Amino acid sequence: MIRKALVSDAQGICRIYNHYVENSTVTFETEVVCDELMKDRIERVSANYPWLVIEEDGEILGYAYATRWKERQAYNFTAECAVYVDKCNHAKGIGNGLYSELITECKNAGLHL
Repeated sequence: MIRKALVSDAQGICRIYNHYVENSTVTFETEVVCDELMKDRIERVSANYPWLVIEEDGEILGYAYATRWKERQAYNFTAECAVYVDKCNHAKGIGNGLYSELITECKNAGLHL
């Protein structure tokens, strides 16, 4: 089930995200993110942009979000987006499903990706 992210999802999101922090360069972060910092990010981003999770049997399998692209006013309706999928759930269509729903939500909000 794809749904809006909640601050209570921070632990599951950190589990997924921190794997990429520790094992890849895609995040551009060098330190793992704690639950409290992720809660803050979820609150801050989702106040203005969509942040989605996909959940199965109470477990977060992936997430996607959009966020502000740049500060200049000309970019007010432009967003960048990201998707992260649990390392054990690749090649199952989770990322495609999240992106599809995220794109729909962004279009409905008048955003360009």
